[in-house]
Amino acid sequence: ADIMNTHCSGGISDDMHADAMFGEQRLELLPARDGINGSGYARYEDFPGHSEFELKIEGLADGDYHLYSGMRLRGDFTVENGRGKIEYASPAEDGKMMLNFDPRGMQIEVHDASGVVLSSFDEMLEHDDHHYGGNHDNDDDHNYDCQDGSDPGGHGMGGGMGDGMGDGMGDCVEDGEFNEIEASLDNTGVLPDARGHAEWEMNTHRVQFSVEIEHVPAGLYTLKVGGEEAGVIDAFEMHSGAVFGHISFRDPESYGMRHLDFEPRGQKIEVLLQNQPILEVDFPAE
Repeated sequence: ADIMNTHCSGGISDDMHADAMFGEQRLELLPARDGINGSGYARYEDFPGHSEFELKIEGLADGDYHLYSGMRLRGDFTVENGRGKIEYASPAEDGKMMLNFDPRGMQIEVHDASGVVLSSFDEMLEHDDHHYGGNHDNDDDHNYDCQDGSDPGGHGMGGGMGDGMGDGMGDCVEDGEFNEIEASLDNTGVLPDARGHAEWEMNTHRVQFSVEIEHVPAGLYTLKVGGEEAGVIDAFEMHSGAVFGHISFRDPESYGMRHLDFEPRGQKIEVLLQNQPILEVDFPAE
C-alpha cells in the first residue's frame, strides 16, 4: 500500500527509523545433538531502509534442512558438498527471500528430518547491539560494467581504485535472475586457525562483493584485490568470544558499504596482518 508517499514492501525494513545507523551482528550455531560435527552462523545487518539476514552452515551431511527462528519455520534450504545457506532481504531482492520476520531476540535453529542439528542455544541477536562502520553515503546510480568491470573512460582496476566501474548496469542480469561466485580463502600459515570467504553477487538491483574472516585476533586487517588495497576489515569480538570481521562493497553505493569501484573477478584476493598475507585466493572469473 502507498500511505503518505511511502511504499510498503512487506518486510521488516518498513518499520525502521529514518535515522537508523548501520549495524551488523553475527551469531554462532553449534551442534545440538550427538553425532553432529557441523557448525554455522547467522548474520543480521541493517541500515536505513534495508535489512538483511543470512544463515550459512558447513560440515553437515548433504540433504534438505529447515531454518527455525523463534520456534517457527522460516525457510528450507539444501546442503551440497557439506555447505548450505539461506538469505533474506527487506525490501526483497532477486536471489533472496523476503525478510518478513525479525530474527533478533529469537533462538536460531537448523533442523533435519530428525530434529535440531544446530542451535544458537541461549545466544540471540540483539535489537540494539550494532557494530558501526563503513561508508554512510547513499548513491542510487549504477556505474558497474557488466562483463569485466572495465570503464570506457580508463578507470577501474587498471587505472586505480575509486573512479567508478563503467557506463551502467544496463542489461547485466535478466529480471528475476541472480548470479553468484564464492570462494574460500586459503590459509598461508601465519595464523593457522584463520579462515575466510569471499563472495560476489549480481542481480537487477545491484552488484556486491564481500569478504569475511574468522578465528583471528581482534584488530584491523588489510584487504587487497589484484595487488591494490581495497579496504580494511575490522575483526571484532562477539558475545560468544569468537572474533569475526566482514567488509562489503556495493554498486550502487549504499549506507554501511564501500563503493564497488573495482573488479574482484579473476583477481587475487589477499587479507594481510601487518603486511603479511594470512589468507589468499585467486578469485574465479565466473
